[in-house]
Amino acid sequence: GRAYTAVADDVYAIYYNPAGLATLDRKEFGTTYSRLLTGLSDGSNLQNSFLGYAHPLDDGRQGTLGVAWNYFTLDSLYRESSFLTSYGRRMGREDRADPIFMGATFKLLNRSMGGVSAAANAIGPTGVATGNSDPVLKNASKMNYDADLGLLWRLQPRWTLGLSLQHALEPDVAFSREDKDKLGRNIKFGGAFKTPFSTLTGDLDLLAAPDRSLDKVFSVGLEKWLPTLLHGSFGVRGAL
Repeated sequence: GRAYTAVADDVYAIYYNPAGLATLDRKEFGTTYSRLLTGLSDGSNLQNSFLGYAHPLDDGRQGTLGVAWNYFTLDSLYRESSFLTSYGRRMGREDRADPIFMGATFKLLNRSMGGVSAAANAIGPTGVATGNSDPVLKNASKMNYDADLGLLWRLQPRWTLGLSLQHALEPDVAFSREDKDKLGRNIKFGGAFKTPFSTLTGDLDLLAAPDRSLDKVFSVGLEKWLPTLLHGSFGVRGAL
């Protein structure tokens, strides 16, 4: 349910909160494929793919490096690619009872338009085709740099607080130089209570909307693991 800011204890921390990489003590690889909004009447195929790898240095004592690739497409019409490089590390003494972890992610963003008919035959203000190429869509590709920052504070063995700042550089992803389309900074506060077989977590997200207003989203998630003697463990998750 997106309430992951204070959990972030696996390779997906590269995306959600890079500070969580510092909690890893072994290598991790993760991949996800999602088919979004299936059954659309026009047959559109929206999908998102993620590929990530985390590599602790000196069993995590020197921090953890992470690399990832996130890819979104709408058929051949539109694409977004993000290449992410992350680093997370524990701050202060190793014997500290309430350790603090910090992390950062550097991102290379790319978005592009595919075979759109309007690129070669622009539609004018009256809704009539002009026969000229569209000045924005004819070179519909944009590359930007961005960064995320993260913080985790393990108050007690079972209690963790998290803070994440996304799009710290507020990159302008508009195709045209005459336009502005900045990714606003998103601030996420999270808390989590963990036991060996369950996790209760909550997030308050302050998300910058396209019109520069602020959307507020509160999410609560619950995860329960059911161990068995013969068949490993099964996980159940729910969120509101």
